Amino acid sequence: GLWLTALFMAVYLPVMQAEAAHMRSLFAGDYETWAGNVPFFVPRATPYRNGRTQRFDPQQYMRHREYRAAIGLAIVIAALSLKAARLFF
Repeated sequence: GLWLTALFMAVYLPVMQAEAAHMRSLFAGDYETWAGNVPFFVPRATPYRNGRTQRFDPQQYMRHREYRAAIGLAIVIAALSLKAARLFF
């Protein structure tokens, strides 16, 4: 477990730092405000809202093709359920 954690950190930490630098170049002050309120590695227990309330937008959901993730999740759950019932695999 310790080796896996060390390997994960050795790979993932530089990626996170590069992504933060890229986001900083894209969003400048807004990113700094966000980064000041959201921890770098450990997620927050509460959502970051920046004083705004966001609601689910079905048009944005479809435009970004997020339904693909829902379809994939349904397929994985179905396959695991069938495997658990020993009807598949």
